[in-house]
Amino acid sequence: MHANLTRRTFVTASATTSLALAITRRLPAAAQSSPEAGETRTVTHALGETVIPANPERVLALGDEFLLADLIELGVHPVASSSTYASGYVGIDPEEVENLEPFTLWEADLEALLLLGADLVLVPDQILAFLPLGYEELSAFGPVVVLTDHEDWRDNIRELAAVFGLDEEAESQIEAVDASIETLAQELGVDGQTVSVGTIYPGATSIAAWVSDTFMPVEVLTKLGLEIRPDPEGLEVDGAGRAHFSLEEMIRLDGETLIMLQSTVEGTQDEQASLEEVTASPLWAQIPAVQTDRVFYLERVGFPGDLYGRKRILDAYAEIFAPAS
Repeated sequence: MHANLTRRTFVTASATTSLALAITRRLPAAAQSSPEAGETRTVTHALGETVIPANPERVLALGDEFLLADLIELGVHPVASSSTYASGYVGIDPEEVENLEPFTLWEADLEALLLLGADLVLVPDQILAFLPLGYEELSAFGPVVVLTDHEDWRDNIRELAAVFGLDEEAESQIEAVDASIETLAQELGVDGQTVSVGTIYPGATSIAAWVSDTFMPVEVLTKLGLEIRPDPEGLEVDGAGRAHFSLEEMIRLDGETLIMLQSTVEGTQDEQASLEEVTASPLWAQIPAVQTDRVFYLERVGFPGDLYGRKRILDAYAEIFAPAS
């Protein structure tokens, strides 16, 4: 276990930059970011080229559960990884992370991270864009590789695997997921059935309908042959893949099955209270899936990772859409 990884808060860019550089100057050379002596290779990534050990053994992952889950699926176990919540790694089997201490990127102990002696730091470009520490400052923790968010999830896995020379493993895993979706589609026989995917957020004055296949749970549903309701065509869809409706319009979630993506993790009590309020209303009772008892609840942040998340959401869908015996 790595102690005190949540002790020091990332307050401002200037403060954390000064702190990181000051700590780096105080550390002996062996603890800084140069690769250990031995075989190395050069990785080309979103921000240039980085020399890393041929077989990195002390990986620091700064992409929360989404990155961590896929590293684990590829057989790579970091020495430290950030998390969405300091209370735990949501959606990942606890046995897989029993040697990791969760820490958020906003409350990380910089000294503890520096002293990890990481020989590789991984950070997705969309995470780096919001961090108070830039690429140069992160290089104090170890050689940095910035991962690109590709349109096709398969390319995300290929890029991640290539950092570790796991190209064949990546292709095997990708093929397995694609085959599992095809097999499950045949077993379930849900082609043409309709499904709605919704979320009630804290203090809800509207309901979110997930309608775009850019959102992984919706993409997998469409791959299984299901029709998403409401139809996204003509709707105003945000960058996350949601269309928002007033609570008076919740009847538009008119799929034969309704999947509610709600969070029950620590600190989401307000969301749960809003959900209880909405589902107690007469309007909720008018939704077709409510009337036929076809409403299912899944943890919204419970399926992290391109590989890891797809495998586990397939298990959830297999239960939801299992043919009646």
